[in-house]
Amino acid sequence: KITLDMGSCVSNETLNWHKSYYNSQDNFTLPDSFHSGNCQDQLNDILKHRELAILFLGFLESTLSSETLAFFLDVEDYREIKDENSRSNRYRVLFKKYFHSSSKSELNLGALSGKEVSTNAVPSPQTFDEAQKQVILIMVHECVPNFVNWRLYLEFISDPV
Repeated sequence: KITLDMGSCVSNETLNWHKSYYNSQDNFTLPDSFHSGNCQDQLNDILKHRELAILFLGFLESTLSSETLAFFLDVEDYREIKDENSRSNRYRVLFKKYFHSSSKSELNLGALSGKEVSTNAVPSPQTFDEAQKQVILIMVHECVPNFVNWRLYLEFISDPV
């Protein structure tokens, strides 16, 4: 049986991205989408269920691709910023974190995404939309299919917490 406490699968830094994003449930039941094989539905359920999200983050860290989910969650937070100065400051932080060539969390989305993001004169809530769409596609087509075949995931669904 796998115990999914806050630190068992992923670093504390990873878990602090967006704690309020996940539903917390006392009794975990595997969502129906996981039986359908539809990776988009599976990703949506991963993002809604704390236990799956923690396990997915652990998987992403083990494959050195945790920046995909980190970026997705950071953009969700970014969209909520109403103050233009705060949004502009956050834009610079996110651009440096995910699009600067020397960043440890640089996204591999091709030059077009970084160029599109960097040419926004006035950052808006939609500034990162295209890059986030590409990240979602990566998670749906690459990360989720590998995750549902990951040994720790298979152990978890056979005996969920």
